[in-house]
Amino acid sequence: MSIQTIRAEAPVYGGYVIGRDGNVIFIKGAIPGELVDVSVDEKKRDYWLASVRNIIEPSDFRREPLCNIFGVCGGCHLQFIEYQKQVMMKEEILCDTMRRIASMNVELLPSVTGREFGYRQRGQFKVSHKGDLGFYRGGTRDVVPVEHCPVMADEINDVLKGLKRSDLRGVKELHITSGDSKTVLIK
Repeated sequence: MSIQTIRAEAPVYGGYVIGRDGNVIFIKGAIPGELVDVSVDEKKRDYWLASVRNIIEPSDFRREPLCNIFGVCGGCHLQFIEYQKQVMMKEEILCDTMRRIASMNVELLPSVTGREFGYRQRGQFKVSHKGDLGFYRGGTRDVVPVEHCPVMADEINDVLKGLKRSDLRGVKELHITSGDSKTVLIK
């Protein structure tokens, strides 16, 4: 595994940032503008996939993720970035995608944002063969156990805590929904 130093350029879908060194490199764990050491995880025909190994020049927008399984479970790709910068990056990705795929230049209205955490009213949780409740590890079907998810509403996290004592072997997934009336539905 070789280490390369790359300047992260522009955000792209899936939590990646593009960098170039003669090849197009999709970097996981970088913020546009950062100078990072990366290791190449996979070489495709037209691009490479890489992960940050060391941050040489960190962005002012970098922060510690709140979630203790960030980077392990398959969700929340940008939690290591300040929230307003996350929103700006998502807008940039949308505009770039529309320009490249639909040949349209779009002007976005201001984004509708709310709380960064505790906003999800619905969760789809996987159950491992051992009965652990969680989310799939990124790019796999392995279940990463979760005890508390920062983006889920408190009611859903309370249900997760209660389900910890349940025997869920044989169950493949659970859908937990919390509504305005604060009732919780499990399917």
